[in-house]
Amino acid sequence: MKESLRKNLGVFEESEMDRLMDHTVVIVGLGGLGGMIANGLVRLGVRRLVLIDHDRFEKSNLNRQLFCTQETLGMKKVYVAEEALRLINPEVDIKVYADRFETLTPSVFDHADLIVDALDNIPLKLQLERIASRHEKPLMHGAIGGWYGQLGISMPGTRLLEQYYRSKTEGIEAEEGSPTFTPGVIANLMVTEIAKFLSGREETLRDRLLFLDLLEYDFRIVRLEDLD
Repeated sequence: MKESLRKNLGVFEESEMDRLMDHTVVIVGLGGLGGMIANGLVRLGVRRLVLIDHDRFEKSNLNRQLFCTQETLGMKKVYVAEEALRLINPEVDIKVYADRFETLTPSVFDHADLIVDALDNIPLKLQLERIASRHEKPLMHGAIGGWYGQLGISMPGTRLLEQYYRSKTEGIEAEEGSPTFTPGVIANLMVTEIAKFLSGREETLRDRLLFLDLLEYDFRIVRLEDLD
């Protein structure tokens, strides 16, 4: 175990860390959630990442997106993230696609052990869930808006997001905004779930959604069967 990762031991055994490190995670969306998730996974020791985002940093991202600075405004998010992550661990294997995920060839997802939904668009989230299901890959879902956030793991074929969103086409982010703190809270909880899932822990949000209200500190978990 490298010295840079030893502080992760304790909550994880070394055998669990070995499993965690030996996985490939595909992150779709490098904004408020995705950038912090990528940062957390590299610091955890995940060795292989695929980053997908077609967008560039703009001034409205400065309040919450980890890799957005005055110097990176106008730059492609995936390239900025890749450079920053290699400064943390030069040995991490990172592939980047500065494209919309829906335009990529399906083979991009072939070797994923987990796909991360860090998108801010409901129809695209549902499309990504369908892609994950076709590839028989688990999907780590996250969403935020104002004081609120949610996360869960959609296992292949269960249609967790489709069951939850149903006829919804827009989230509350357009009205409630994206404050500095909410993406950080949800992103780090997603990293926690990813770490548990990839290391083989049973205590995960498989086919469940965790809803958080950061204003009232209300937390609740909804199971897949409760969405029917």
